[in-house]
Formats: sequence, structure tokens, C-alpha cells
Amino acid sequence: MGAGASALLPAECTKDDARAFAGERWNVTMDQRFDEICRDGKIAKEVVIQHEHSFGLEIRDWRRIAEHAHQLTEAAVKEAPPILEVDVEQITGNKAATRLQGASRKTAAYNESKIKVAKRINCSLEHAAERKQNKLDAFMSKLTEKMDTLEEEKQSKDQLLDTIDKMRKAGWPRNLPKDEHPGIDLPSPLTKDAMCELLEKLNEQARKETKKKKARNGIKDILHAKYALQIATGYMDIVRKLPSVVHVNTQQSGKITVVGDLHGQLRDLIHIFRHNGMPSFDNPYLFNGDLVDRGDYSVEIVLLLFGFAVADPGSVYINRGNHEDMTVCTGYGFVDELVNKFSQNTAGRHLLAIIDTIFSLLPLVHVIDENIAVVHGGISDKFDLDSLKAINRRLYRTLTGLPQSITHDENGKDDEGHTHADWSILMDCLWSDPAPGSERFPGELKCKSNDERGGGVLWSEQFTKEWLSQHKLGCLIRSHECQDEGYKTHHEGRVLTLFSASNYYGEDEENDGAILVLSPLQDPPGKLLTYSTCYAKGGYEKLRTAELAGKMESAALARVEVCLLDHRRELVAALKAKDVNGTGQLKKVEWAAIMNDILPVKLPWLHLAEKFVVVTKKGDVVTYLPLTEKLEAMFGESEGSSQRENLFRNRDALVKLFRLLDADQSGSLDRAEFAKGCEMINSLADDGEKLFEMSDIDGFMDALDVNGDGAISFAEFSDGLLNHGSMAAHSGAEIGVHSPAKPVGEAAAAEPEAAAQPEGGGE
Repeated sequence: MGAGASALLPAECTKDDARAFAGERWNVTMDQRFDEICRDGKIAKEVVIQHEHSFGLEIRDWRRIAEHAHQLTEAAVKEAPPILEVDVEQITGNKAATRLQGASRKTAAYNESKIKVAKRINCSLEHAAERKQNKLDAFMSKLTEKMDTLEEEKQSKDQLLDTIDKMRKAGWPRNLPKDEHPGIDLPSPLTKDAMCELLEKLNEQARKETKKKKARNGIKDILHAKYALQIATGYMDIVRKLPSVVHVNTQQSGKITVVGDLHGQLRDLIHIFRHNGMPSFDNPYLFNGDLVDRGDYSVEIVLLLFGFAVADPGSVYINRGNHEDMTVCTGYGFVDELVNKFSQNTAGRHLLAIIDTIFSLLPLVHVIDENIAVVHGGISDKFDLDSLKAINRRLYRTLTGLPQSITHDENGKDDEGHTHADWSILMDCLWSDPAPGSERFPGELKCKSNDERGGGVLWSEQFTKEWLSQHKLGCLIRSHECQDEGYKTHHEGRVLTLFSASNYYGEDEENDGAILVLSPLQDPPGKLLTYSTCYAKGGYEKLRTAELAGKMESAALARVEVCLLDHRRELVAALKAKDVNGTGQLKKVEWAAIMNDILPVKLPWLHLAEKFVVVTKKGDVVTYLPLTEKLEAMFGESEGSSQRENLFRNRDALVKLFRLLDADQSGSLDRAEFAKGCEMINSLADDGEKLFEMSDIDGFMDALDVNGDGAISFAEFSDGLLNHGSMAAHSGAEIGVHSPAKPVGEAAAAEPEAAAQPEGGGE
């Protein structure tokens, strides 16, 4: 399609005109869209051009990074212009205009109704979840108190952290005066709804600023410094407890999305959330460093991600990048931006100091499902994962701002604890790049100085194979380099560069951004999503009512289905008991009453009936059998089906308990952690009777450690608690090792081949 192709289009285009203009990009979806919006077989030239350019989100399969991506095209990112935005002047005759306006009002009313129902569903489910968690939280708080008395604190002494901790005990920063600041108020504790509201406010502010070409003040008039401090201190509490290497798995969530460099481009973050979903425990994100600098909204990105991580633990993970360094940030814009947006008083300086501390505490590597390592820059022959864990990363607030006695002397060290060896390892981790396959290395070297960047190394293809083999990993994901398509594979596909800031060098210098969705339930398990956003093309456009209604309704109904599974047994029994003649049918009002009686959420079931059961033409009777059959078949009828259902029902408790016991956040429990957990549980027994005999700890470990690696993974922990649930009460009995039933969608740790061929067919 030539640059002047649009000039050849007639003012009113037929389908043949539109097809010729789109060329190879024409597909079934575009054909159907034309039929939906045309009038007398024609549409306006401007509509053709808009739709042809709206197919901007491309999906590329990524088979565990072992193969080059195969490009596919998904349906359009943007829906067809809603009927309310159609230029009525193009419709001739008053009758047509009246018909159009009437249809618009009906469509708008219908969409508003869907939104209201979805909000009611979400609100009811939220309240039910809070009630469900009350007892669990009470027990967990007791465990936490015991953890504080039994666990030795190994945090490094830091004057700033100590000072902040003392101030917080006195009510800071909540006791800071807001004065006449016009911004929103955030609740304490922070909630996900509050963060979503903040995101919407920032989105609207960015739209106004870019449309009117105003100064990028962003968050300045939306959020007072006291609330920014609340977010930052809350996230600091989380990150200061994390190890340098964090292990995460997709057993509970079913997927995780990896995001590369964003560099302050809020429009890309909003675009990602709009099309891939908001961060949550069920839809977690891993951001691979370089959140800040160069872009206009670095402060907004940092506070949004920190806030979601605090409001919904397990929803956001963050690696450190080479720009999470205040010396670098001073030269590339983040420090100036932060001072400009929060310069009201000393609170702004406190915020800068806390974010500086957070940057130094960010983990260096995340390992996903014990198969994929995610690091910002790369690897070198100076370190492995164990050596990274041993570094006190808190000391290295800056890597580029240390004295030459550390950076240039191989034996350099100082009184504060900095050493050249540790500094060199961190530089290689955050600044390195994979060498091209044709790169020559002198002698037997597999890594050499990265002279082009002036930091880190270039590592060879052979070293990639050796390093991954040493750690029993399949592949490496890194970021750090802008790519034309948003991604690039290296070293026979075992290294993937992921870059998420589109049009990074300016709106006239186009590059795509990309994110990677990893899920053992989809085939292939990796899916690359690429996109391009810019201010001129509406990077901050509002979600249209129809699109918003559809997304909210789908998400709300998915949450209801989870609630149905939680109460499957009781619901099926109640429906069958009411149907005394076994017809498989009930009056609609009877069915709705049972749903409200059994489920802990009060919803408009009469309105929602057609979403879950078959409603007769008259509308007063429902056939409930499809629903009960689906629920009964969900966990199967095998010997382990009851155990899998128990695991599903108690998933929240198991996750919380495992995270509490996993003191070093390694993703598994060693003997010391397991023994400490048993001791804590014993100390909570009301009648003084021990639930676990400490002399049997080794026996319990053997029973739970199915693959014999000396540690208990979450899969082994959850399955073991269910399959060996009576062992604590009968600790004197013989303990046998059974093959645990796999949770839904999870492959056993000892079967990597099975994990590579997931059973599920998609997200």
C-alpha cells in the first residue's frame, strides 16, 4: 500500500474500495465490521482510513523462546466508532437521524445497565471475600506475632530507615497536613479501588496535558505528598524483606506478564492495563526495571506500581534496572521531575530519599516456575544466582556514583562495606548485553568488556548455554535495549530482549513496545503482545461505554464462577433437593432464591439467570442441569477429585500460610523454615496440646518432599497438607510417601516435560 493510497479513495467507499486500500491486512473481522457500519453498502473515506490503522495490537506466539516468534494478527485493538460518535450530518433525511438517535439512547442505556450490574457483582464479591478472610486473618496475625518473636531480624542497620520507622510510629506520614490541596484522598490501608481511581485521574490529566500541550505536571495537583509517602513507605516495607533473587510461580494465578523498560511513558502502561487487565493476584505483572527517566510521567508510573503492590500483594513484582540509580536519575530527568511535582515542603525530600532507598532494595532477578530467569541487563562469568543472593544490595544506592577506589581497583573496598567484586557483579547484572552470534571473543573468553556502553559485559552464545545449564533453566528474559518490534531473540532463541516503551525516541522515530504473557495453561506457554502508542494518535483515549461495559461484565462474571466453585457441593445439593421430581427445572424465582441462600453474595440473580442457566421462552422457568453438570464435572470423579476441590476451596489460606513460613521468599521451605512453622502453630494451641511433635519433623519433611530435593515447594506443601492431613494428629503412626494429586492446571515439579506441554488450551 503506497503512501498516497488514501488519496485515491473516493469520498464514499464500497467494500471493494476498502479491501483494495487495506490490501493483505484485510481479514474476516474487517469484512464483518464493514457490514455493521455501512449505509447503502458504503462508508465514508475517513472511516476506512481510521479502521485500517486501528489494527495495532499484534499477537506473536513464543514457544518458550526456543523458536523465533511467529507473527499472527488478532482482532482490532479499537472497536468501531460507537454510534454516538458517528457524524449525523452524513446521514440524509430526518427519519434516518431520528432512528440513529433512538438507537443510540437504547444502546447507551443498555451499556449503563451492564456496568451497574458488574459494579454490584464486584462490590458483593468483595464484601463476601472480606467476611471469608476475617477468621483467616485473625489466625495469620497470631502467626505473624509469633514470627516476630521467633525470627531473628537480619536487616542492615540504616539511619534513614530507623528514622523513618520512628516517625511512622508517631503517625507520620498520615498526620501531615493536606492544607488546601485539591487532590484525592487515599484510604489507610490502601485499596485496589483507590489505586484504580488514581489511575483514572492520572489518565485524564495526561490526556488534557497532551491535548493542550501544557506542562507535564501530572500527579502534582492530584495526589498530596502525604499520600505519595504512604504508598512509598508501604512498598518499602515489602521490598526490604525480599531477597536479591525472588522465585515466583504461576500455580495460583495461572499466568504472569513480563513488562520491559517503560521509561516514564505512562501512555504505554495504561495501554498495557487496558488490553491485558489490571494487576491483581490473579493477573500478576513483573516489571523488569527502568521504570523511570526520559519520559514525562516517571513519578506516576513508580507510585502506581508501588501502590498496586501494596494494595494487592502478589499483583506486582519489580526488578531493579540500571536507571533505578539516583546518580543516573539525576542526569536523565527523574530527580528533577520528582522535585517539581512534590516540592511543597520537606515531604518532597523525604519522598526522594525513600524512593532512593527502595531502588537500592529492589530484587535483581526473578525466577519464574523454576524455568525462566528475568534480569534487567544480563549475565556474566563473575556471578551465579547464589553469589547474587550473598550481596548486600542495600549498600549500592548508586553504581555509577561510587569512588574510583571501588570502581577501578580490583581489590578495592571501603569502611562502608562496598567492594569492587560486588560492584562489578551488580554492574554486569544491570548493564550487560548479549553479544551477536558473529561476535569474536579472544582466546577462550566467553565474556568481554561492553565498551559501547562503558559498563557491564558482552556475553557469548556459548556462555548462555553454560549459565542456563548450570542453573537448570530453560531461558533468560532481559530488557535494557530498545528494539524495533519491541522484542528480539538471541543465542538460538534462549535469550529474549523485551522492551515496552513504544516510540521511545520520539513520535517520529517509531518502534513497537512488547510485553510477554507466560502461562502453563496456554499453548504455546508464551505469547508476545506488541503495540505502538503516541500522543498524537490518542495514547490516552477514554474507554468507550460499550467497550467498558463488556470488559467489566466479563470480569465480574468470571469472579462469580469462582464463587460458584467454592460452594459447588452445597449449591448442587440444594438445587436437586428443591427439584423433588427430578425434572432438571425450577421456577426462576426458586432458582434465584437458592442462589442467594447458598452463595455469600446477594446478586440480582433474576437478571443474571440467562448467564448461568437456560431460561424458557416464557421466562418463568429455568433448566439448571447444564449448570450442575458443569460444576459436578469441574474436579472430576477420580480418587483425588475431593482433594483437588479441598485445595481449591482453601487456596487463599494455603498461599498465606506458605508465604508466612517462607521467610527468605525463596519459593520453597527448607527444614529450618518448616520446623519454625510447626513450632509457631504449636504455640497457638489453646489447650496447650502440641499439634506437631518436633521429634517427627524429619518424617514430615520426607513425607512432603516428594521429589527429594531437600525443600518443600508450594505444590508439595499444598498437596501434602491435603493428602497427609491426619499426620499431625497421628504423629506416632507410620508416615508413607504418596504421589500427590496435581492441582488443576499444575504440573508436578518432578515432571518438566509435562510442564512444557500444558493441558490447557488458552488463557
